[in-house]
Amino acid sequence: MAECMRVALPRLRDAGLPMDESPWAPDLEPENSMEGMGMLVLDWLVEQGVTVFLKADGERPIPGWTFIAKGGPLTEFLRTDGAHAENCFTPMLDNLRHQDLPVPV
Repeated sequence: MAECMRVALPRLRDAGLPMDESPWAPDLEPENSMEGMGMLVLDWLVEQGVTVFLKADGERPIPGWTFIAKGGPLTEFLRTDGAHAENCFTPMLDNLRHQDLPVPV
C-alpha cells in the first residue's frame, strides 16, 4: 500500500492538486511519520487475513475518514470515523489490541 501511495502522490500533484502543502505527502517513510507507519500496519493486517477498507471522502461533512477492518483473526467488525486519518488510526489500533491482535507498532 505504501508503494501505491508513492506512485499515486506524484500523479495527483501532476493533475494539479496541491500535494506539497499536505503535512504527509512529502514523506511516507515508516520511521518518520504516522502515515508511513499506518501503511505498514495496513499491509500487516492484510497479511493476517484481515479485510481493510480506508476511505477519505472530501464531499462528506466531517467526519471525512472511515477505517473498517473485518475477518481474519478478528472476532468482530471494527469501524472508526474521524475528521483526519490519525483520528481513525489511533482508535483502530486500540480496537485491534482489544481483540488481542499483536499489532507490530
